[in-house]
Amino acid sequence: MKLTTPYSRYRSYEAENAVLSGRASVTAGKQGKYCSNDAYVGYVGGSGQGAVTFSDVTVDKAGRYTVRIYYVSGEPRSLKVDINGSYVTTLDNLYANKNDWSGIRAVNLEADLREGKNTIRLYNDRGNAPSLDRIAVAIPEEKVVGDVDFNGRLQVADLILTSRYIRGMIGFSAEQFRTADLNGDGTADVFDLIRYRHLLTS
Repeated sequence: MKLTTPYSRYRSYEAENAVLSGRASVTAGKQGKYCSNDAYVGYVGGSGQGAVTFSDVTVDKAGRYTVRIYYVSGEPRSLKVDINGSYVTTLDNLYANKNDWSGIRAVNLEADLREGKNTIRLYNDRGNAPSLDRIAVAIPEEKVVGDVDFNGRLQVADLILTSRYIRGMIGFSAEQFRTADLNGDGTADVFDLIRYRHLLTS
């Protein structure tokens, strides 16, 4: 059985490939060994007003998404977030362990993104921000109608499993039951099997 969460896929964007402004700069190699691609962007915020702008954060349709920010900081720091030119939130107390300037931590925020490309700007105009490794946008898994074995495809195996459930030979989880109820009438029965056959042969 394929075990997934609603957000089991992430689309990542590296900070070192983003648009850097102010004193923000890339640190690579040995110092960035715990970061993806062995690199991160430091000097974000502070007197140099460093900022990291991800200008091509792409989603297939407009909606609310989980955005995960991976960062490095050995002391509590704050990070401001703008999306598509508008201030969204300030994330406070971002740090891993005291004086740990190599360990990676992540923080999530919920953000409204529009279809196509979006711009996410990370900065701090009132102090030092943590160094940034990357961001990742959670992409929801698309549910397949009738896919009771959760392998991402509707197959004869799903029909067989549902038939066995209806005959009392096996049990279903609550999610499997909802998936098998193709008619949406609150039960899984022979009418759903008819619907299965129609979907499999159409």
